[in-house]
Amino acid sequence: MSLKPFVLTAALLVSVSATAQQYEKNGQPCVAELCVGDGIAEIAKVKWDTAVGSFRIGNQYPPVAGSKVSDSDLKRLKTVYPEISAASAPYLQDKKFDNAALPALAKLGVQCSKDYLEGNYTTANGNPTYVRISLIPDAKDSSKQTWFVTLISRQFPASVTNEQRAEVRSQLQERYKRWLEKRGNPKPGESRVEIDRYNDVKLNLVNFQGLDEANRRKQHPQCGGTAKVGID
Repeated sequence: MSLKPFVLTAALLVSVSATAQQYEKNGQPCVAELCVGDGIAEIAKVKWDTAVGSFRIGNQYPPVAGSKVSDSDLKRLKTVYPEISAASAPYLQDKKFDNAALPALAKLGVQCSKDYLEGNYTTANGNPTYVRISLIPDAKDSSKQTWFVTLISRQFPASVTNEQRAEVRSQLQERYKRWLEKRGNPKPGESRVEIDRYNDVKLNLVNFQGLDEANRRKQHPQCGGTAKVGID
């Protein structure tokens, strides 16, 4: 009896398993460049689009770096980011980040209320990718927070026909089957994968922090949650 068919099948299964593992890290889903849950070190390896402001000046959107932050806005931002600096303030105000922002953001370790920064890059295949990051409290120690990729969203503009969209969806469904098959409400720290089935193909890798996220943020010493409260 020949073992060749068995050997070939086993090899294919190992190959599929290895490919699937390339898109998973610490139980979180990944794209080729980044994973949900990644921190500053991994984020810095991506070539991000230059962050620009939300309002045009003339015919251009000016870069966020070096933009002015008013005293009133700085005061407001400090209630969310107590460790805000002159270098990080423009990015925190516009809720944007890029490679130039990361050294200043890396020095921040406290975020007192739910907020996020967004960045964009385009893959070698021309797929625009949108990412959100936040400072997230440690699951076991709310006095510690670290930068964390909470959302990765990707579009596939080259899929212009129904057949191409169907093929892209099929590939995504196979790659992210583990997360697509999950049912029920996600546990804190758990992620889900969503694939838009009705319009142009869109992939979302989404992390959920749970209903007590706001309370865990306030438990950080710099956010007032550990102070004794007087009743007189």
